[in-house]
Amino acid sequence: MIDATLVTIHGFWSSPGTWERLNEVWRVDEELRGLRIHPFSYPSPKKPRLPFSVTRVPDYDDVAQMLSTEYATVLAGASAIAVVTHSQGGLILQRFLAWMVREGRARELSRIRSVVMLACPNGGSEYLESLRRTLGYGRHPQAGSLHVLDRQVADTQRTVLQRIVNAPVADDYHCRVPFHVYAGGSDDIVRAASAQGRIPGSLDDRGQPFYDPRPRRSG
Repeated sequence: MIDATLVTIHGFWSSPGTWERLNEVWRVDEELRGLRIHPFSYPSPKKPRLPFSVTRVPDYDDVAQMLSTEYATVLAGASAIAVVTHSQGGLILQRFLAWMVREGRARELSRIRSVVMLACPNGGSEYLESLRRTLGYGRHPQAGSLHVLDRQVADTQRTVLQRIVNAPVADDYHCRVPFHVYAGGSDDIVRAASAQGRIPGSLDDRGQPFYDPRPRRSG
């Protein structure tokens, strides 16, 4: 019997429903009996904000704050947490982790025992990048952060690598958490090199260290 909570974080243009099939697999696995599944939900609308709109699409910082609140309230009683993210969900998790350590709240992250990121666009996504620009997705704060070599995404990843993945000590500003990063070998949405970022031990969909020999495309 497992006494742990699995937090799932969906990606761009998605919802917690993306995990339904995997949830069923996890629930019937005898080795995972007792595992509690907690889907973290955040708005990721397909349409960018229209000019002069009274509503706004939350950016990564907004969603990271939502996750921080949920972590401190809804998940307060979870003593052991694993997090699985898909695509953009991995960037949101990293923004949350980076904010926590910068705020001197790294000790609160000790309940997170493992992170699994599936096809996270650490280096951005080239998929339909030209079309995203043409359709006005520069006004969509989430789509904007998917640009290749986005500076804030890179700064966040640098903090996570230094203070989480490779944390030398455990204190208010450092908390080591194991990361497991996977990418599809033939995924044209998030290339293997982007998913890997600079995170050591990244694997392809066959569980092997991956290498993407294809040249990068321009936007």
